[in-house]
Amino acid sequence: FIYEAYTLPPAQAVTIENEGAGGSVPWTATIVEGEDWLRISPTSGSTPGTLTVSVEPRHLRSGTYQGRIQVAISGALRSPQEITVLLTVITPVLQVIPQELQFDVQTGHPPLNQPVAVYNVGVGGDIGWRATVVGDTPWLNVDPPRGTTPGEFVAIIDPTRMAPGSYTGYIRVQADDPVVENSPITVTVTALIRPPVLSVAPASIYVNVAPGTEISPPRVYIQQAGVPDGHAIRWVAGVIPSIHTIPDAAGKAITRVGPEGVTFGTGGEAVVVPPLDWVTLEPWYGTTPSVMFVRLATDQMAPGLYRATIIVDGGEGTINRFQGVDLMVMIPTHHSYLPLVLP
Repeated sequence: FIYEAYTLPPAQAVTIENEGAGGSVPWTATIVEGEDWLRISPTSGSTPGTLTVSVEPRHLRSGTYQGRIQVAISGALRSPQEITVLLTVITPVLQVIPQELQFDVQTGHPPLNQPVAVYNVGVGGDIGWRATVVGDTPWLNVDPPRGTTPGEFVAIIDPTRMAPGSYTGYIRVQADDPVVENSPITVTVTALIRPPVLSVAPASIYVNVAPGTEISPPRVYIQQAGVPDGHAIRWVAGVIPSIHTIPDAAGKAITRVGPEGVTFGTGGEAVVVPPLDWVTLEPWYGTTPSVMFVRLATDQMAPGLYRATIIVDGGEGTINRFQGVDLMVMIPTHHSYLPLVLP
């Protein structure tokens, strides 16, 4: 017999006869090997008779199986006799491509996914399958979790729930039918989550405005570089005199930005530069992506050139943590008028 899932092979007949004297005699048939898949009918009769042999292999995996049937006639020569039954089972074969997935992304990036295809590369047509995330892996998901071949699911990671670091997770893909070969298959998912990168633009702002004149406040755009919608950076900003004009801060790294000002250096050598009173940042803290407005108190500013530096702090663990925006404001001493020529 040859069984190619899911088509049962036809039954086969065995003729039982009495080749000696005595006419019709009773016989019995017994399965002595292969009881879990071999079937016979009837199990007794009289000669001449027919024994029908069939198989029920739907629970068997691929391979070759041997069974034996014993036919006996009481008192007869050459009794009992054995019939050898060979069964070849060919089942579906599960295949999943690819079996390794890799993600490389910044923390805070919106969810990402990669497709995984599921096939039956054996016989039997379409087979059902299910995909399950193994263990406690809240950053990994699959969609859809069930299907039929040929089919596909996507492995989804959520970097918004993942701190910087390396992660490994597993997805088990298993056929619904336990006899399917090569099932289950494990898909390995690795994710390298990188620290966020702070991006602040523009790098400089120049304003030329008459005293007391209201202007639309300049804007500073604060984002996670490479991830325009990334929410991983919680930033704070301050504004101080131009960093180039603070001798006590020379050669010292910025270590903190807060409402009290900007701190340079650490420990006993730390220098805190207080904020300026002629410029206000709204808001002065937030989460990326953000727009910060630079509001100038032009009604309180005498004519002259004003220079300042806006410092944005992306927080510990952020690449390019401290970003500066040079601010230059010119308040002229008088208005300049151009002649108007009428036709």
